[in-house]
Amino acid sequence: MASSELQKQMRFIKKAGIGAKETLDGMFSTKGSGRREKKEAAMDYNPGVQLGPGFDKFWMLIEHEKTQCRQYLEGLLTQLTNVFAKRSKVKMPPQITVESLINTIQFVGLFYTFTPSNKMKTCMSAIIETFSRGPELNALKAISHRLAALEDPKQNEVLIKHFVRGLSVQQSPEVFNKMTHFIGFPTVNLAIAPRTENSFIYVFLREAANDKAKLKTIIDAAVKGILALPQFMQLNARVAEVALLAHMQLFRSLSPIMGNARANQLCNIIYDLQQFFFWPKPFGSITRTILTEMEKEVMCPGEGLREGLRYEARCARSKEGSSKFSDVDPVVYHIVNAKSSNADSLLHILQMAKEEGKGRNRNRLKIGEQSIGALARLILHTVNREVSVSKEDIDAFLFMTDAAVRRTIKEIDQMSESLYKSAIEGEKKVESKVIIEGERVYLTPQEATKRRIAFYTNMKKEWKENADNLEDDDQSISRFFPDVEVLYELQEAEFPFSLPPLRHKALRFNVQYTLSSREARRLARETMVLPPETDWYETLRLLVDGHLCGATPEKKVTIRMVMACCDFTMHAFLCAYVRLILHDYKLAKCVEFKMYIVPIDRGNHIAAFLSRHDGWYYKNIYAPFSSKQFLLPWVQLQPESHEQKSRPRGSSRHKAQNKSSGAGGALNELTGKRMRKYYECLLENYVRSAKEQLRVKIFMAKMYDGKPEWDHKADSKEIFLKAKAANQATEAITAEADQVVPFLQRLEIGYFAELKRYIELETRGGRYDVRKLEEKFIREKKFTVPEILIRAVTVGLDGKVLGVISEHSYLGFNRLSLANVPWHGENKDLPPNPQDPWLELTAEIATSSTKKSVFHSEPHQHVCRVEISSKGDERFSILIDGALFPPYSSNPDKSKLGYRTLVIERLVDAKKTGVDFPIQTFYPTGI
Repeated sequence: MASSELQKQMRFIKKAGIGAKETLDGMFSTKGSGRREKKEAAMDYNPGVQLGPGFDKFWMLIEHEKTQCRQYLEGLLTQLTNVFAKRSKVKMPPQITVESLINTIQFVGLFYTFTPSNKMKTCMSAIIETFSRGPELNALKAISHRLAALEDPKQNEVLIKHFVRGLSVQQSPEVFNKMTHFIGFPTVNLAIAPRTENSFIYVFLREAANDKAKLKTIIDAAVKGILALPQFMQLNARVAEVALLAHMQLFRSLSPIMGNARANQLCNIIYDLQQFFFWPKPFGSITRTILTEMEKEVMCPGEGLREGLRYEARCARSKEGSSKFSDVDPVVYHIVNAKSSNADSLLHILQMAKEEGKGRNRNRLKIGEQSIGALARLILHTVNREVSVSKEDIDAFLFMTDAAVRRTIKEIDQMSESLYKSAIEGEKKVESKVIIEGERVYLTPQEATKRRIAFYTNMKKEWKENADNLEDDDQSISRFFPDVEVLYELQEAEFPFSLPPLRHKALRFNVQYTLSSREARRLARETMVLPPETDWYETLRLLVDGHLCGATPEKKVTIRMVMACCDFTMHAFLCAYVRLILHDYKLAKCVEFKMYIVPIDRGNHIAAFLSRHDGWYYKNIYAPFSSKQFLLPWVQLQPESHEQKSRPRGSSRHKAQNKSSGAGGALNELTGKRMRKYYECLLENYVRSAKEQLRVKIFMAKMYDGKPEWDHKADSKEIFLKAKAANQATEAITAEADQVVPFLQRLEIGYFAELKRYIELETRGGRYDVRKLEEKFIREKKFTVPEILIRAVTVGLDGKVLGVISEHSYLGFNRLSLANVPWHGENKDLPPNPQDPWLELTAEIATSSTKKSVFHSEPHQHVCRVEISSKGDERFSILIDGALFPPYSSNPDKSKLGYRTLVIERLVDAKKTGVDFPIQTFYPTGI
C-alpha cells in the first residue's frame, strides 16, 4: 500500500473513533455507570473484545502511528498503576484480567515503535516498586529495559541478557516443586488460566538474532547461563536440568542462522558444552546433538540452513503457483472446528485460508528436490560467505545449466561432510604419495577456512569457463532470472537467504460422524470394520494423494498437521486418520505424519499433559494460544445479526465500529501484521524446532448391537499361560463388531455418558445450561445404573500380561472409565501415561450392588483388554474423547440408543503392528 494511501486510511480510522484514547475509555472508563452499565452487564458485554473490523483497524493504527502507540501504552501503564496503588479504589472490569493487561503492555512495549515519555518511566517505577517479587516483576522489568534501549541502543544488550536469564523460567518455585511430583501432579489443570508472562521471550530473542551483533550477545549470555548450571545441581538438580534443556532448545531453534556467528565463538560453545556430554539421558544425548550441529557449522558455515532446506524439501509444499521453475512454500495444515469461536479468532489474526483438498498438487518437484531458482540463490549465498561475489561473477554464473547447479550443490554438501569428518575422525597423512599408517591429522577450523576459500575460488573460475564453453543447445539458468538487477541488489545486500516461510491452511469442518451398517460394508466390499467417516477423511485422503509427488515407502513425504482444537474435534480427526491408515494402507505408507497440538480451545487434555512435561511448550504454545483473552483488545467474530445484539446501541464503541465499517477491504493486506508475525513465529518455532516425539498409543472400542458368544474357555489356565508366554491377551469375544471407534484419551460408560445423552435429547444440539440440566437429570432420576458383566486382562507397568479379572455375575456400575491420558484432580494410585501400552481402568460400583468384587478393594487397574456385556436387553451409551456414541442421528429411536456389548483393545494395522499418534514436542516427555 502506498504511503499516501496509508496516511489517508490512518486519518479515516482516527476520525471513526478507534484510536488509543477511545479504546482505553471503552475498556476501563467508569463513566456511563447506572442504567447503561446494567444494560451492558445484562447482555454479557465484554469491554476487552472488539468485533473484527474494529479490531483490525485499531491494531493497524497502533502499528503505523507512533503517537497512538505511545498514548495506548501510557494508558495501559496508568491503569495498572492505579489498580495496584495503595488505598486505590480503581478496579479492573470483571471481564478483563490483570494477566491480559500485563501481556498487552509487554506486547506493545517490546514489538511496536514509539517514543518513550516521562509518564511511562514514572508509571514503570511505581509498578516495579509495587511488584517487589513474583513473575510479573521480570516481565515489567523487561519493559523498563526496552524503554532505556529506545533512548540508548547500547541498552539492548541489557534487555537481551535479561531475557536469556529468564529463558528457563516456567513457573514460580512453589508451583515448580509441586510439578516435580508426577503422581500428585501428572498434568496441568485446565480450569486455571496459564501464566503468560514468559510467552514473549523467545519471539523477541529470535527476531533480535537476525542482527549479527545481537546474535553474539544472545549466544554469550546463553553460554554464561549454561556454565553456571553445575553449581545449581547441588541446590536443585531439577532446576539445572530444565535450564539446560531450555538453552539447548534455544540453540536448536537458532540453528538456521548460526552460520552468522563467528567461528571462534562457536568453538567456545563447543568447548564449554563438553562437560555436559556425559550427563544422563536425555540431557547428554541432546547436548551431543547440539555439539554435532555446532561442529558442522564451524567447519562449513551455513550447514544448519542447508540442512533445514533439505528437510523442507521432504515436506508437503503448497499447490498454489508452484512449478519446477519457481519457489514453493512448505504448507502446514490446521485441524479446526467450524463452530469454534476461538479458532475463528486465530484464523482471522493469521489470515489463514481454508483448504478444500481438491485437485492434485501441480508442483512438479519431487520429494527432496529443490527448485533451480532456490538452489542458485543458495549457491551465491554460500560462496559469498567466504569469497565475495561480484557482478561479473553473477553474469558468468547465470550461464550455468540446471544439471551444473544441482551438481554444484552436491559438491558443496560433499565438501561440508568431508571437512566435518576430517575434523572429527582425522585424515591419514600423505608424504611422497606414501600413506604413513597409524598417523592421523585432525583438521583445525583455520585449515578448514583455507580449504573452503580455495574451493569457492576454483568454483568461481569454473563459472567463467562454463560461460565460455556453453553450447547453443544448452539452457542456462538465466531464464529463471529475467531481471538480473534483482541479483545485483541481492549482491549489494550480501545475498541474504533464509528458510522459506510456512503457509498455513485450515481444514475447517463441523464434527459429524457417519456410521456404516453391515449391509453397507458388504455392498462396498470392505474387508474390515472401519471407524466412522467424518468430513476430514475425504479431504485428508485427497491431500495425501496430491502431495505424493514420487514418494515411496523408502522415501516418504512429511505432512505436518496442527491440531488446533479440543478433545472432541481431535477425536473426529483421529477417526479420519485411522480410517486412512487401515483403508488406504498403500497410500498412507508413503507418508510420514507429524502432529502438533495447539490448544486454541481450552479442553485439550493432551496439551495439558505436554505442558506438564515440556516447559518450552508451556511457555510458547500452551500459554499464548489457550488464553481466552491474551491481549487487549481481543477479537470477537460473530454473524452480523448477532453483532447488533451483542453491542448496546447506546454504546460509543458500537457507534464507532459501525461508522468504520466502510473502511474495510483495502486494510486486509496490513491488518494485524505485527500480531500475525508474533503468532507465526511461535508456530514456526513449534513446527520446525520440535524434534522430540510423544507417541500416544491408539486404542479402539469394538461395539456390538447384540450379544455375541462369550467364550468362557479363554479363562482356562492352559490357554492363559500360553498367551502370557507370548505376552498376548486372551479373548472371550472374537466376533466381528458392528462399529469400531478409535480413541486417544478416555472412554466412559455410566453416569457422565448417560447425562450427555440426556442433554443431547433435551436440547437437540442447541444452547443450554449444563448445571440446570444436570439438576433436572438428578431430580427426575433419569440415570439407571447399568448392570454389566466385565472381563479385564491386567498388565504390569512394563506392559506384560499379569492376569485376568473375570466377573461371573452382573455388577452395577455408577461409572466405568478407561483412561490413556491423566486428568488433573483425579485421585489415583498411578496416573496413566499415553506412551504406555495399557489403560487405567477406574470402576465406581453402585451402592445398590451388594455382590462382592475385586473392584471394591482395587478400583484402579492397569489393563490392555476389556470386555463388557450388559444384562438382558439393557443398552448403554459410550463417551469417547468427549464424543457420544451412538450419535442420535444414527438412530432416532430412543429405545435403541446404545450398545449391549463392548470390547476395548489396542489398535493394530494390517501387519498387526500397534498404531501410534505421533505428537511433536520440544523436550523429551519421558524424563
